[in-house]
Amino acid sequence: MYVREIQLVQPHGPYRVIGFSIGGLIAYEVARQLLHKGEEVGYLALIDPSMPSVAAPTSDWAANRGRWAMDTVFKSGQPFRGLGVVLKHVYTSTTMRAKTNLEKMKVRLYTVFGMELPVELRRARSDKAIKMSVRGFEYQPIETSGSIYTVSRPEQGAETKEAFWAGVFLKGSRVHWVDSAKTHMEFMHDENIALVVRDIVQEIDAASTASTSN
Repeated sequence: MYVREIQLVQPHGPYRVIGFSIGGLIAYEVARQLLHKGEEVGYLALIDPSMPSVAAPTSDWAANRGRWAMDTVFKSGQPFRGLGVVLKHVYTSTTMRAKTNLEKMKVRLYTVFGMELPVELRRARSDKAIKMSVRGFEYQPIETSGSIYTVSRPEQGAETKEAFWAGVFLKGSRVHWVDSAKTHMEFMHDENIALVVRDIVQEIDAASTASTSN
């Protein structure tokens, strides 16, 4: 569907595709389908893209979150500051969950009364379908390069993450560790949005210059 809509506006590449969160996963899949059709993807950026494990929490996922909380409080050297970070994260997650549940209730009311759904509620209507799609999704190797923007570099596991994306983007991957974004939703802070946008613009300009010189 996305590919069809994109090609109604721009029938042929090169295309520049960028997405955040679940949009990052969608951006990857859009690029994969465009490449499969023989089109050129000139630039692809995934901003903290969704991974299947995010949509289907497991005991390992819960254990990792628990270790993150313990490490943040007791191994940071600043236990009170670390506790504040954990509590802020819990508050944000709880607030978002409550907001999502409220939106779902509104969707049901609109449906019962046969009213047209406002744009801002349409994602809530598709939330379950999106999560089910992500659970069965796998990133497959594709013949293009990609930039990945992700939360601050972990003490362990950075090399594993970089190796994973290197196996996905066969023409080169660039993992950008955004140190000012400690959690997924902190990418939405103005300063982090500005940083990522500035970097993406520079990469696109560099890619355009290289393409012109060739």
